Amino acid sequence: MVADASRLQPAWWRAAKSANDHAGLNKADLDRELKQLGDRHPRLKDDDLFVAWFVRALSTEKESTAVEALTGPSGEKNLDAVLIDEDNDLVTLVQGKYRHAIMKSSEKPEQVMDFAQRAHDLAADDAGFKAFLKDLEPLATRKMKRARRLLLEKD
Repeated sequence: MVADASRLQPAWWRAAKSANDHAGLNKADLDRELKQLGDRHPRLKDDDLFVAWFVRALSTEKESTAVEALTGPSGEKNLDAVLIDEDNDLVTLVQGKYRHAIMKSSEKPEQVMDFAQRAHDLAADDAGFKAFLKDLEPLATRKMKRARRLLLEKD
């Protein structure tokens, strides 16, 4: 028997996928979702709300898990969330920007390449990983250390 993986996604996501890959969703829909999330987590700023929404939508069924994945304030080196799924030996790194208009601007290539470097930093030798952790926010440091332990133990 083959399981339907699409059933694991939230209902609104399945509806959007069936409506031509989000053609029916707009900025007002996103703003409504973010407001509802913000009502439940009033201490989070817009950028963090967006990243938590994204992590929840694509990586986890639990809102609390998505919020816990956030790395905190600036100084996180283009790393906004670290989702650690120990049951599946999976680490998801997220960098996001909340824009007030959809598709009006994009990240600079240097920022994209810097974020891509995070996977290399996580898998670097001890000296390289220690260098990456320098000046990283304490919360992000703890999450990256935990993620690294999971990946190293897997080998």
